[in-house]
Amino acid sequence: MNEFIGRVKELRELKDAIYGTRARLIVIKGRRRVGKSRLAEEFASQLKGRQCFKLMGQPPVKGLSRQDELHNI
Repeated sequence: MNEFIGRVKELRELKDAIYGTRARLIVIKGRRRVGKSRLAEEFASQLKGRQCFKLMGQPPVKGLSRQDELHNI
């Protein structure tokens, strides 16, 4: 995997959330193609033995317009 650059603030916020004393559900939401999956992968790689579940969205559908994808967020 390529070197992870940037997103220091987001990684810190994720770490603060997961190392707290309460259970958490963390949702990473945003426009397509901005690095949400890559951010989640980098975060999971830094958990040092803590359990992490990776959920993925649907792959692109041929013939589905950008507007249709945005409407389904």
